[in-house]
Amino acid sequence: MTILTLRGVGKRFGGLPAVDDVSFEVARGQVFAIIGPNGAGKSTLLRMISGLTTPSTSEGIWFEGTDLTGQRPHRIRHLGVGTVLQTPRVFSSMTVLENAALGGIFGSARRRAQTEARASAMEQLALLDLADKASWDVDALNLHHKRLLDLARALAGRPRLLLLDEVMAGLNPAELESFIAVIRRVRDELGITVVWVEHVMKAINALADHVFVMDFGRELAAGIPAVVMRDARVVEAYLGRGAVRDA
Repeated sequence: MTILTLRGVGKRFGGLPAVDDVSFEVARGQVFAIIGPNGAGKSTLLRMISGLTTPSTSEGIWFEGTDLTGQRPHRIRHLGVGTVLQTPRVFSSMTVLENAALGGIFGSARRRAQTEARASAMEQLALLDLADKASWDVDALNLHHKRLLDLARALAGRPRLLLLDEVMAGLNPAELESFIAVIRRVRDELGITVVWVEHVMKAINALADHVFVMDFGRELAAGIPAVVMRDARVVEAYLGRGAVRDA
């Protein structure tokens, strides 16, 4: 069953196409990875789904049958779409738990009371192995834990679709393995569909059910990772022959 559909989505900056006539469908329960070289338009595409960027052209961006085109980000979030960006958006004046609880209070159409929101936030912190840091000041967290906190806040709003933008960039090997396990739990234990922009091929190979490759703002290839990663066009545009041999 399809949860997200894009048709003819495009974005131009100063007359230049950053995203050019992109269409795809995401099945419920998938980890749908969007990959491609720098400047391919991946993050711009994700921001259009989340409402952070307005498309220049679009036949429609449908989430569970509702067209998201032109909707404000908070409205899209209330419909059930959570977003986690590469740079963590945290409030230094608050504790880890207080930050996560904001997702429970403001992250869905039904605004929750503080007690309920904190309980929901603690559930997500426990899922992401942050419960022992609930009382910490946010500034005491490293980059990895701040990204997990951003994810906990998004999950506290109980989304059905989660948009992730390069959340594994810059992590060390141990942190990377931890984050891979986290996304697997989000999909398998919470049943959340994930649309995920990423460069880390180890993570893509471990998690992705479907890969959508972009180049110069357009679709280059799409399908299961084992096939797409060996497509000659993908090798030339992005991976490099050595990377494909090692995959």
